Amino acid sequence: MSSLNDHGTLEISTLLQQNLMHAQSEIALHVKRFIQTDEPESLHRYRIHLRFSRSLCQEFGSFLEKKRRKVLIQTLKFLQKETNAMRDLDVFLACIETYKNRVEAVSLAELEAVENILRQERQDAYDRFCERYERESEMLSSLQRCVEDASLYLTPTQKHASHRLEAIVRARVKKIAKLSQHLVADASNERLHQLRLHYKTLRYTCDALGWKDFAKSLKPMQTALGNVQDKHVQIKRIKRYNALHQTELRELSALLKADLREDKRTCIATCKAENLKKRFRRFQRCDEAR
Repeated sequence: MSSLNDHGTLEISTLLQQNLMHAQSEIALHVKRFIQTDEPESLHRYRIHLRFSRSLCQEFGSFLEKKRRKVLIQTLKFLQKETNAMRDLDVFLACIETYKNRVEAVSLAELEAVENILRQERQDAYDRFCERYERESEMLSSLQRCVEDASLYLTPTQKHASHRLEAIVRARVKKIAKLSQHLVADASNERLHQLRLHYKTLRYTCDALGWKDFAKSLKPMQTALGNVQDKHVQIKRIKRYNALHQTELRELSALLKADLREDKRTCIATCKAENLKKRFRRFQRCDEAR
């Protein structure tokens, strides 16, 4: 496996620094756009680069100075958590918009009532985020200074780095394959959620290493698992709404549960362990042939 050959003589420390610095510039760009426009896509891009940075710090932790790596991971986790609710609301609002074309006219009022509540929750969350932005911007500036500091990055020998990289990727593939064994329709949400996180980490790792084709091949599995997670979050929210308002949103609940069943079937078909193993073996053969 010619891991580092894709980058010529580029050292892993340089590769890491370039990826983290680029991610930080994207984080700064998209959070500013989000503050100015409140566009869901800007929030989404902001979160992607936060997750990418955190994933690299975790997966390539042995190539980073220990104390600062810990601070980076904690800060990135905090910043991501600050926007979790807004992202969940954006996804749910988009879901309800599609459901409007799937319900009878008599049920449309039910959807619109929920939609109005979600929009108000989303506005409140955005206002709170804007109020906290001065503190957030200080944390982002601190992150920027940290990833620009060359002393953060350790420089093992090229041969040692190559073996470590191969071990990192192989270990992640093995974890995914194990979790993917015997997936069934009643698989726990926790298991599917963990599987999704492993796929994300593997994809971010491969993107950072320049293995774009293999990373791209992982997207369908990540998307299928993400759809299941979104439905679970939405069903929980509807249950809380029903309890709070002493009502029952039958039409919306039925749609969500039906889509969850379909999303799980897609997961089972897409996330078979053998599918990933075949993709990985195909990638290795192509990589060795270069």
